[in-house]
Amino acid sequence: MRFLFLSLALTIAPAALACGGSSCGAACPMAAATTVNDDTEAVAATDGTKLTLAVSGVHCPISAGQVRAALLNVEGIKAVAVDTAGKTEVAFDGDKLDQDAIVAAIDAVDGFEATVPATNTDG
Repeated sequence: MRFLFLSLALTIAPAALACGGSSCGAACPMAAATTVNDDTEAVAATDGTKLTLAVSGVHCPISAGQVRAALLNVEGIKAVAVDTAGKTEVAFDGDKLDQDAIVAAIDAVDGFEATVPATNTDG
């Protein structure tokens, strides 16, 4: 029984820790997944200011979920969609937040860095 538990712990632990906010890349067992938290329709349908960001450090559903959770904890964020390539779409209350505050909320999470592409348009 101990051997089975140890085997499972050694098998599962690296996968569980592989993405704890750091760039896991190809080492991540979920790196092949194409999208996660694909709430793009919800973002599009939500009233408010829209912002599209590129977030480095997102490579799998776990890391995408970390970015999504961080944003949803910010007052004024209405909807968020994050894919496993780091494309992040946000609908927010422009009277409460600006894009700098959203970038700062992502950057505050260890292992992630957000940038606003030059072609991005608010509105």
